[in-house]
Amino acid sequence: MTPLRAGPLTLLFDQGDLRRVCLGGLEVARRIYFALRDHNWVTIPGKLENLRLRRDEKSFDIRYLCVHSSGDIEFRWEARIRGDRRGTVRFEAAGRAYSDFLRNRIGLCVHHPLRECAGLTVRINGRHGEFPRLVSPHQPLAGFQRLSYNLLPGLEVEFLFEGEIFETEDQRNWGDASYKTYGTPLHLPFPVRVRAGTEVRQAVTLTLKGRVPDALPQPSESRLTAPQLWRPLPPIGFGYSGGRLPVDLRPDHVRVDLSFGEEPPRLETPLELALHLEPGREIEQLRSLMTRSCPLARLLVFHRNEKVTAMRWIEEARKLFPQVPVVGGTNMWFAELNRERPPLPAPPVAFALSPQVHASDEFSMVENLEAFPQMLETARFFLHGAPVHVTPITLKPRFNPVATDPNAAFDNIDPRQSTPFAAAWTLGALAALLEGSPASLTFYECYGPRGLEDATGPYPVYRLFEALSGYKQGEFARAGVQGALWLRRDRRQALFLANLSPEAAELEVPTWLGERGQVRLLGQAAPRLGASTRYKVPGWAVLVCEWELR
Repeated sequence: MTPLRAGPLTLLFDQGDLRRVCLGGLEVARRIYFALRDHNWVTIPGKLENLRLRRDEKSFDIRYLCVHSSGDIEFRWEARIRGDRRGTVRFEAAGRAYSDFLRNRIGLCVHHPLRECAGLTVRINGRHGEFPRLVSPHQPLAGFQRLSYNLLPGLEVEFLFEGEIFETEDQRNWGDASYKTYGTPLHLPFPVRVRAGTEVRQAVTLTLKGRVPDALPQPSESRLTAPQLWRPLPPIGFGYSGGRLPVDLRPDHVRVDLSFGEEPPRLETPLELALHLEPGREIEQLRSLMTRSCPLARLLVFHRNEKVTAMRWIEEARKLFPQVPVVGGTNMWFAELNRERPPLPAPPVAFALSPQVHASDEFSMVENLEAFPQMLETARFFLHGAPVHVTPITLKPRFNPVATDPNAAFDNIDPRQSTPFAAAWTLGALAALLEGSPASLTFYECYGPRGLEDATGPYPVYRLFEALSGYKQGEFARAGVQGALWLRRDRRQALFLANLSPEAAELEVPTWLGERGQVRLLGQAAPRLGASTRYKVPGWAVLVCEWELR
C-alpha cells in the first residue's frame, strides 16, 4: 500500500483502490473503488496497466488502465484519481465494453466507516437521512447524487456522485464493516445485457467544506484491558466432512447437513443436525429422523424453497422432537434473516457467516471483524432476545446463494485455510462474535481443504482450537483489543493475542504475567518463559499466555 496526502487528508493507494481516507484520527471513507460484478454477483478482478503515480507532501495524481477479462467479459476503463491541497479527492472512471456480457453492477463504490457514521444524520439531495446504528434490512439511503454530513463542528464532508443514480446499503448484512454507496439502484431489473461498445463514465468527488481545525483529532489507540465481566463460553463445534473426527479438540457438537433420503452418521459427539426439507416431503423427512438414534445438540430446520424457515416447519419439528432444541433462521447470510424476521415470540435462529462475501483481501477480512457483534446485537433486538446460533463460520462462502444461474461453478476453497492467517483471523472472529453473545458457534469443517487438517497434518487453525480446548465450558472476557481474548476455567487463566497483520508487531502483555505464567507462540512445542511485557510476534501469529491463579 502506498501512503498519500491530499491536504489535511491521509489515505492509502492499494492496487487501484483508495483506502482509509482519514482526517487525523477520523476515518472519512473506508474505501473508494471500481467494481464489475457479473450476472451471478461474482466480482471480476481487474488487472492494472500503465500505472503512473505522481505525489508530493500534500497532493497526488494517479492514472492507470484497468482490464477486466473473464469468460465472455472484456471491459477496460481508465482511471484518473487526484487529491489536492484543499482536501478534495476526485476519482474518475471512463470505461468501454469490448464484448457482450451480462452484469449486475458496474461502476464506482464508496464504503463509509461504521465508527464515525453509525447513527449519523446525513443530507442526500437536500433531504435528511441516517446511517443506521442497528443493521438496516434495506437500503437506508436511496436515489441521490449528493451526500453530506457534519464531520466536526464547522466542517462538512460532501460526496458528489456522477454518471449514475446512487443508493446506500448496510453491508453488515453480509458481514462487512461498512455502509456501501453504489450506482444502479437494486429495484431496477438485473442482470443487464452490456453490448460491445457501451461506455461507462462515472466520478466520485470527496470535498471538505468549512474550516479544518489546526489540531486534528488523533487516532484512539486501543489498549489491552484487564478482564471485567466474565461470561460463560457458548458451545463451539465444527462441520462434519468425513475423515477423522478431532475428538482431542473436544468439540461441543458437530454440524451434519442432511438432505432427503440421507442418514446421519453414527458419532458419539452430539450433532448439530441441519435438515434441508424437500418440498412436498417435509413431514415425511422430519418423521424419518425419529427412528435414528443419535445424540442431538440441536436440530436446524431449513427449507429448500425458503430463504428463512417458515414457522409451520419449526412447529412440526417441535411436536416430533419435544426434547431437542429446534432452530430456524437461514442457511444463508444474516441479510436474509434481517429481511424476513420471524414472528414473535421468535424461535431460536441461525445464520451463516463468511468474511469475504464481497472482498477477499486480508485487509478487508480483518476490517470486517468490527461488524460481527453488531449483527448479533441487531438480531437480539428484533428477536426480543431469542437465541442466535452462528453456523457455519467459513473462511470462504460455501456456495453462492444469490447466483442468477444456479448451475454456475463456484470455488469454495480458500488456500489460506492451511496458513497462519486462518488461525489469526479465527481468533479475531471468535473474540468479536463472543462480544455479541451467540448461543453457539460452528467453525469450518473437521477435515479437508475447508477444515482444520488434511492428510499432511493439522493446520495452524487446528492448533488454535487445540489451545482453546483447555477452556471448554469455561468463561471469557473482553480484552479491549481486536484479536485478543481472556479465558479462564477453574484455576487456569489465559490471554490469547493475534497479530492481525502480515507484518511483525510487538504485542504487550500485563506486567505481572511474565513472573507467573508461560508465554508461547501458537504451535511452539515448549513455552517460552520470561519477565518481558512486550513480545515481537511474526505476521499472522498468535501469542498464548497462560498461568495458574493463586
